[in-house]
Amino acid sequence: LFLFLSITFFTLQTPSQADDIRDFQIEGVNIGDSLLDYFSEEKIKEGLRYGYYKSDKFIKVEFWRTNLEIYDVFSAHIKSNDSRYITYEISGAILYDENMENCYSKKKEIQNEISSIFPKAKKHDSGTQTSSEDKVTWDRFDFNLSSGGSIDITCYDWLEESGNRDHLSVGINSEEFSQWLQNEANK
Repeated sequence: LFLFLSITFFTLQTPSQADDIRDFQIEGVNIGDSLLDYFSEEKIKEGLRYGYYKSDKFIKVEFWRTNLEIYDVFSAHIKSNDSRYITYEISGAILYDENMENCYSKKKEIQNEISSIFPKAKKHDSGTQTSSEDKVTWDRFDFNLSSGGSIDITCYDWLEESGNRDHLSVGINSEEFSQWLQNEANK
């Protein structure tokens, strides 16, 4: 009887945090993982991107089509000078050059999938917005989790003269990164 109860107890447990950001991953990477588990230090250093923010607490790392299964681009934000390269934000982008209808369709598909994984998340549809200065139109949907993290899905439709490419972006943000982005990144 004790063995039966022990087996039942350990197999029927559900996670204590129903909307833990670590339940979702991009290209097999979770928030809090070390990029060293997926990429060589040389590749990580090649992917470092400076100049995105005024604050240098976090830095972006990008990988273009480097053994990726789903996305054309994988990126992460890590803390500056972190020799372990721990992720605080991860994102993937799928390129949709001149094919925005497919982008919007894929965005909706991903929204539905994330809604089923995180049914209690607070949802926010920003709708379509345009920036003539940046030469882009975007359509964004956010999931804010009670654990403090967030997930965003955005289609970006760039004007040709911007030099950027149309794409779908899926981003996962830790609470610490979200707070930094909102309060410190550009101050």
